[in-house]
Formats: sequence, C-alpha cells, structure tokens
Amino acid sequence: MVYLKNEQALTDSLTVAEMFEKQHKHVLEKIEKILNDSAENSAQCFHKTRYKDASGKWNTKYLMNRDGFTFLVMGFTGKKANEWKWKYIDAFNQMEKILTEKQTAVWLETRQQGKLIRKGETDVLQKLVEYAREQGSGHADMLYMTYTKLANKMAGITTRDS
Repeated sequence: MVYLKNEQALTDSLTVAEMFEKQHKHVLEKIEKILNDSAENSAQCFHKTRYKDASGKWNTKYLMNRDGFTFLVMGFTGKKANEWKWKYIDAFNQMEKILTEKQTAVWLETRQQGKLIRKGETDVLQKLVEYAREQGSGHADMLYMTYTKLANKMAGITTRDS
C-alpha cells in the first residue's frame, strides 16, 4: 500500500482506487479538484506520472505522500473506508519509522560495516570466478550471483538494507 521512493513514503492513485473500491477515474477527478482548488498547498503532496496498463496504453496516475493521501481520503466515508484509512495510516507510520531509523548513528555504522563486508566477499568471489574461468568453467560468471544469493539466504537477508 505504501512504498519508499527517493527516501519518501508514498502511495499512488491506482492503489487508493483499488483499496477503497473506487474507479480510478473518480480518484483522479478528486485529486485534480484538490489541485485546482488549493494548488499552492497541495502541489508538494501529489506528483502526476504515467503508467502502462495491460493493453500497453499509457495512462495518468498520481503519486502522493501522507498529506496528499490524508487530504484525498478525508471525504471517503463508510466502515470499509475507515478501515482502509487506518491501514494506510499504519503503513505510512511504518515507512516513516524506517526512514527515521536510517538516520541513526547505529544504522549508519551498521550500513558502513555491511558495505565493508560485502566488499570483502566480492573480492573473494572475484578470485573464485577467475579461478573457475582458468579451470575452463563455462558458467564462471554465474558464481557471483549464485554465492551472493546463497549467502544472503543463509543470513536471512531479503533486501540490501536489511
């Protein structure tokens, strides 16, 4: 529902339409009305972009931050709408917690240590690839990816930042 893009927690109009069971064109209309009625305040909350649908056609969608989302869905009513509002609020809170955590000294130090460890692993794997090539391996270039995936899996790493 909410994802990180350029270190900002965002959602988009397609996801909002799907979760709130609304037609995307109606969500777009509401966003465009918000932008027309209060452009100065809302311009930093919504970013117009495009996506390619299943038929290959390019369509408009909006990315939005927490403020844009909140302003947009204030008018959505009903029990189901309220449930989704709370789910989105929780998701934005989790993403913002991750962003805040990334600024702590502990996280930055751990990240730096991880980079040094990965550099050491990369150097060793490069030597292994060179050795495999010298021995006539036709798939030596696959060793780096294979061993990296294996090491990450064994360590429980699912993303670079974990």
